[in-house]
Amino acid sequence: MHLADGGVFRTLALDLDVGLGDVEVSLAAVRFLFDQVGVAHVVCRSGPAGGAHVLATFEEGLRLPAARGLCAALRGIAPALDASCMANVETGAIRPPLAPHRGGGRSELVDVDEAGAVQVLEVGNGPEVLVRLGEVLGVPERVMSPARKPLSRRVYGLLRSGEGRVGYPRPNGTGPDVSAMVMAVFLSALDAGWDTAWARRQLDDRRNWLAGQLDARRVAKGPRAFEGWLAHLEAAARAKHRADPPVSGAVEGRALVEGAAAAVAAAAWTGRTGLTDMCVLAAHLVRARACSSVIHTASQREVAELAGVTRHTAAVAHRRLQAAGWLRVEAAPSAVDATLWRLAVPLQPFCESGPLGPGPVGHDLFGWRGVGKAAARLYEALGSGSVTVVELAARTGLHPGTCRRSLRRLADVGVAALDPVSGRWCLVEGHVLDEAVEGSACAGALVRRRIRHDLDRRAWTIWRTVHPRSQPGGPAPPFQAAA
Repeated sequence: MHLADGGVFRTLALDLDVGLGDVEVSLAAVRFLFDQVGVAHVVCRSGPAGGAHVLATFEEGLRLPAARGLCAALRGIAPALDASCMANVETGAIRPPLAPHRGGGRSELVDVDEAGAVQVLEVGNGPEVLVRLGEVLGVPERVMSPARKPLSRRVYGLLRSGEGRVGYPRPNGTGPDVSAMVMAVFLSALDAGWDTAWARRQLDDRRNWLAGQLDARRVAKGPRAFEGWLAHLEAAARAKHRADPPVSGAVEGRALVEGAAAAVAAAAWTGRTGLTDMCVLAAHLVRARACSSVIHTASQREVAELAGVTRHTAAVAHRRLQAAGWLRVEAAPSAVDATLWRLAVPLQPFCESGPLGPGPVGHDLFGWRGVGKAAARLYEALGSGSVTVVELAARTGLHPGTCRRSLRRLADVGVAALDPVSGRWCLVEGHVLDEAVEGSACAGALVRRRIRHDLDRRAWTIWRTVHPRSQPGGPAPPFQAAA
């Protein structure tokens, strides 16, 4: 069954997948939360693999940003949550209760009969329940506001009276571009929670100035060509809206950033490059929090400084993260601007042990020639108390042998210690990281890297001053300044 009606989700559908984590733990956490908040919901066992669905309906529905904010927050307590069905208002769908499963069996109701499930889903939940759920999960009330809103003032004035049409010029400068104005109306309607059918009705309303412009276009093109042109604009607006959902402001932007941060902390970062990739993503989260948006600028040198790696290592990690779906380039770097990035949350295996940060990766001690990134993650895990090597391996996803080697390195610099009686490791009380790194080969590595990057930037600025209009075949810059 489709979850959205007119561009608005009427059902919050949580698909718990055995391939992403422990379904039973995630289901118990979600049910406990919903019972505490008072969200009326229905639980179904989905197929023979052991998955589960949790369904809750809401009277006023959810806009796409609200649905994404809730799912991102719920992933922090339910690692098995697959939120892909709530990521698209056009195609988002889930198997309804009692429907057959492709792997055999059917979706079975839990703790309620068919009549009771129908009553729960038909009555649904009021807007106050939705606001309370957002407050408990830390999603701002502004994000959880009712689904449909008025058009923006700029687009409304354009639609009604043509106000501001000079802001939509044709490429040849011979007047306003009708295609661009229609596209603006479609996008504003979708951003406000309306569908394109409602936008079409506004474009057909003769009381609106833009409707008169479309009448002239219909006569000039002919009815058939006109409908094809309008359908093309409508499809383009839907595609753009799906690719770049709206963000209401800094509050909602911060909620999306924190949702991405929770996903990064809960993901399973394994292999030789996993921890480096996590540190690079942590650097992007620092920039995203500063911008209050998942879309942010960050140069490779800046990311390298924040992640405690070299510029080459950051560039290679960026390619891996782009291939995995964690990062996307929104705009390539220019002579004066750094790369514009977008943080995303792909479908990734999650650690069943819960979220864990990368540790103090920007410190010299955990860089190259230091104790390493694995030791930084272990340092973060040891902050919760004394643990054994087996417990650390389960908590971090690292191999037990890697944990032992990294713990010995931490012990050598006086940061961690082993209790020989219990066999448990803990942090040394009163330790100071700056003192632990003194006299080692890695001391001052971050300062040297920043000085080198500052010299690179100054050299680039001087080169751009001398060659303000560099031509192909002309003098080459002293180094590649793209970041």
